[in-house]
Amino acid sequence: MISLNMKRKKISTFIILFLIVFIMTPLGNAYEKVGPPINPANLSRSVMPPQENGVPKAEYNEDEPPSDAQGENNEEEQPLNPVVVQPTNVEQSQTPAVSASPEEMTKQAIRNQVKVMRQARFDKMPYLNRGIIRENINEETIKQRVRFTGQGPSNLETLIGRAVEVSSPARAARQRVSLAKRKIIAALRTLFPEFSIDTQIKDGSLSGLGFNSRTWKATFKQPVFHGGIIWNSLLKENCGLQVAQKGYDRVVADLIRDVAKAYFDYIRAVEIENDYRVTVEKTKRFVEMSEQKWKAQIVSEIEHLNAQSLYSQMQYDYESAKQDFELAKLELQRLLDLSLSDEISVRKIYDIQQILKSGKLPREDKSLEAAANQQLSADRSSGKAPEPHASAKEAESAMTAEEAIRPSDVADETQETQNAGADTDLEEEDRITEEEQNAEEQLDREEESELTVPDMEESEIGRVPESDIPDLEVLVDLAYQNRPELQVESAKLQQTRLQERIAYGKFLPQVDVVMEYGRLGEAYNELSLDPKMNSEFRFYLEMNWNIIGNKAKYAFENNEQAPSVTQYLGGAGTATHRNGITFGVLDGLQDMVDAMEKEVEKLDQIVELENAEKEVVHDLKKAFFEYQRALVQVKSSVKRCAYKDHYAAYMLHRLERKEIEIGDYLQAEIEYVKEKNTLHTALRDYFTAKAELNRAVGIRNFLPIEESYGK
Repeated sequence: MISLNMKRKKISTFIILFLIVFIMTPLGNAYEKVGPPINPANLSRSVMPPQENGVPKAEYNEDEPPSDAQGENNEEEQPLNPVVVQPTNVEQSQTPAVSASPEEMTKQAIRNQVKVMRQARFDKMPYLNRGIIRENINEETIKQRVRFTGQGPSNLETLIGRAVEVSSPARAARQRVSLAKRKIIAALRTLFPEFSIDTQIKDGSLSGLGFNSRTWKATFKQPVFHGGIIWNSLLKENCGLQVAQKGYDRVVADLIRDVAKAYFDYIRAVEIENDYRVTVEKTKRFVEMSEQKWKAQIVSEIEHLNAQSLYSQMQYDYESAKQDFELAKLELQRLLDLSLSDEISVRKIYDIQQILKSGKLPREDKSLEAAANQQLSADRSSGKAPEPHASAKEAESAMTAEEAIRPSDVADETQETQNAGADTDLEEEDRITEEEQNAEEQLDREEESELTVPDMEESEIGRVPESDIPDLEVLVDLAYQNRPELQVESAKLQQTRLQERIAYGKFLPQVDVVMEYGRLGEAYNELSLDPKMNSEFRFYLEMNWNIIGNKAKYAFENNEQAPSVTQYLGGAGTATHRNGITFGVLDGLQDMVDAMEKEVEKLDQIVELENAEKEVVHDLKKAFFEYQRALVQVKSSVKRCAYKDHYAAYMLHRLERKEIEIGDYLQAEIEYVKEKNTLHTALRDYFTAKAELNRAVGIRNFLPIEESYGK
């Protein structure tokens, strides 16, 4: 007994010494490498930074704010270019520096950029945990951002891929899918037996006598019957996986809609800003000409002030367009997780001048009805999909002969101007305004007649015939089969039904079987330090039953134990057979309340499904009507823009012939650029309406939302 205690003390002492050496050795090595701690307040600015390959290495401590040497404006992101600080020491300058590879310099620049961005983030939000900042801003995110911004002009698909990759709701939805899969594995595990092994080695004293014991035991537990709770739990988790997957599809669909809207709005803002810039530069010389005429007393003060006012209005519109561009850029940067300094380059999908010149307008895909019927046929697996329609004929010019300004009209107006040479400037301005209003009214009448009784060629421009547009019922059927919102609510309804079954399953018997087998060796130290191992066995059957709010329990146990010193037995062991019954009174009423609660949740979920169904149909009809309205709006805007283009050219011609004043021409240019602004907005609404219709139907590429027109 004494030798055994001495042996244990030696083993404990050895373990303690080993832990001391294991802990102190790394601390000593770290002390030799970095030296004793230095107080940053005692460092002067003249101290050189640590050297790495002959080049000073930038230090960054995430636990402390950056020093003054990093710049006063530490919130701005620095470029990803390594900054090499030249040594000021003469001895160090004479030492030849070792040049680093481009890969190492790029990696070091990225590390420095990560440190600067983390510190800037912490300066803006000091209450945010540093671990969250380090998790969101790392080298991989910087590499992905640099790779994305440096790949050149991007199309819509590229932007969508970037947004899905960096979107926090999308990442959360992906994690929910992974969590649902693990829940299925956990629920599936409960169908199979539970198995565990337990082993123990112990010693002690009993009535002043020391003893030792060794034992191991294997436990096997199998649920026999649980009223369908286990199986329904597995089905419920499977429905949870469907909810997570369709929830991810819904998040992606909303993200595609938002990115498409921001993308087309950004293109609109770029085009409008460019149009205003070109117009301001184009009309600047005329304003300078008006200034010179005013100084030379050639024009009246009213005309001069009118030209200055119109030009100032144009400059104001230009500044507003630039601000609108910055806001559109900011929204796109937000969706793509880019900083304010990151530039965005997108591909141009249409050319206004070519559209006005050729009259090729965005029109609905002629195979739209075929695509819808084919999708329905594939979903229902009932019949062959119809063949797509042939492509539409090439559209005619948007500016018809009736809408163009005829040479005879120009000659008549010129003759009228010569005959009215004695009229005042105010009367001339009224006459020009009246002519413009008459031309616009004529254009409106022609558009009404064309929309009321279109011919075949005109029907292919801006909208398609009735036979080529899918019926709303076809689109509604597609939405019912493909909208993730309906599938999510349907899976949630199935979940509530299974939860109700699980709750009512508690009112059925719950039967479990437990079997244990092991070996035990236990004896006094005076008798043996290595006692003989004897077998042990235990069989346990348990049944629980909630009988109308009263819990009943029955248990049967057959327990055969090996001899042990705690039982003061010599060597035969013990065998026990036990039957037990327990009955409670009204101790299971909570299960009844839970069952009724699950039934109410099922009814609430039915209401949610009905609301989702109404919302889906409403969204589909709204998107369908917005799409058709956008088609008509684009057609009307193209014709009006073509008219304003010709009218501006006509006013420039009259200005060159000195028939009108500069203010009249500037007014025509302002109206033309505003009409182009309206056309850009109509095109934006057209593309956005296609994205909305795709989301409403539930099919991502049901309509191509990014096409090139006028090229």
